[in-house]
Amino acid sequence: MALNKDALAAILATLQQQNEAIQQLLKAKTAQPTSNYKFDKFDPKEEEFSTYFERFENYLLIRGIVDVVPADPEQPSEEEEAQILQVNNSKKTLLLGCLLRSQFLDIKSELNEQSIVDTSYDELLEILRKRYDKKFNVQTERHRFLSCIQTKSESLADYIAALKLIGQKCKWFCPACEDSISDTIMQAQFIGGLADSNIRVKLLEMDSDMTFEQTVNLAEALEAARK
Repeated sequence: MALNKDALAAILATLQQQNEAIQQLLKAKTAQPTSNYKFDKFDPKEEEFSTYFERFENYLLIRGIVDVVPADPEQPSEEEEAQILQVNNSKKTLLLGCLLRSQFLDIKSELNEQSIVDTSYDELLEILRKRYDKKFNVQTERHRFLSCIQTKSESLADYIAALKLIGQKCKWFCPACEDSISDTIMQAQFIGGLADSNIRVKLLEMDSDMTFEQTVNLAEALEAARK
């Protein structure tokens, strides 16, 4: 049975209303994703606190918690100071909620008789960094860096990531030029540690003024072309 114009219009109107209702539900679902977003607990066996804190700062942004920047950083107003304190208290509450019971007790032992409630956010961060950031020896890290070579089972991307991670702790510095020489050292070790000798030969033929980033890009292009 054919539908008349009025019946068809009614059906279309109903479908449009249903579509609008669905869109409103989708907006409502995506408008407040942060309230149910849980951040993982800090595990010192998996990462240093400094690395965890970088991820935690991103979590704060997801939650919509941002720092208050005073109009005059040297002389913030009373209202701005109150806002800064409120934000920092929110950060402290969330960070404490991400700690295990044993870590919470570790902090209490550092504070002696001072209550964690009375501890500022910056004081809490200082305690956590001191407690859980591993101390490293620069010479040892440099040895690890200069011994870092690509294994046959290791992808080029993984090798680059491993090299950069170790290189962050090496503090390569040239007193004569008063500048960092990290890129130069990274470039030399990267080329020398490559598992693919054909790519290494190509890189050794490149211009001497190429940067580490350009060297990496060329190596990735050569690897892609080979595959």
